[in-house]
Amino acid sequence: RPVQSARIATASDASLAEAARLLRDGRLVAFPTETVYGLGADASNDDAVESIYRAKGRPPENPLIVHVASLADAEAIGVFDDEARALAKAFWPGALTLVLRKKNTARISALATANLDTVALRVPDHPVALALLKATGRPLAAPSANPSGRVSPTTAEHVCDGLGEQVGLVLDAKARTKRLHKDLPSSGEPLPILFLFVEQTDTTQKQYEDTVTRNSQTGVQTSSSDKSTSTLNVDNKVQAAAKASQSEND
Repeated sequence: RPVQSARIATASDASLAEAARLLRDGRLVAFPTETVYGLGADASNDDAVESIYRAKGRPPENPLIVHVASLADAEAIGVFDDEARALAKAFWPGALTLVLRKKNTARISALATANLDTVALRVPDHPVALALLKATGRPLAAPSANPSGRVSPTTAEHVCDGLGEQVGLVLDAKARTKRLHKDLPSSGEPLPILFLFVEQTDTTQKQYEDTVTRNSQTGVQTSSSDKSTSTLNVDNKVQAAAKASQSEND
């Protein structure tokens, strides 16, 4: 257990500028997202990404989610088809992670993707997270800011308790925790979308249902018996191709 605590700073223009500088220098910064606190590092910097695995005690074969500020930024990293783009437009910013084929030109550390040819992408729906991404000007690899196997943190103090001085700065603001896991089949070959996570709210549920209606020709179906547990049927080829999804607190 770390013997010293990370420094906590209330999110402000000054602390965001400092956090962005630390990230560009290869340091770790914890920040709130629409789910829990994330442990951010410059996704293009091998040493910075490696420090995430070291701080968390996370197995290096577990890839990381890469956070970006916009769909345009995501399209510079992953290969989007019409289905992926429609889902991104419906849910982003928000608690949606799309796993797509990584572009050959993407400037993302191989450590962040565990040397896979896919990349997990998200545009967070939190003003502090988005402001940090814009201030840094780089994609951020960011799993939950806790030691692997422990409960994901929902406060700055939780981050400090788990990771201590391994984090350069913790931006203090409220995180939200209501989440729902859904699986997504992709239409056609190759299969670029492997799975997604999306926050469960009345708004996102309606967006989800509208998206399914618009894309009914792809074979995506939603359970009508229980909104809170509705899932997507997953194509067997996607099931076989995808690695088992890791929980965010890993």
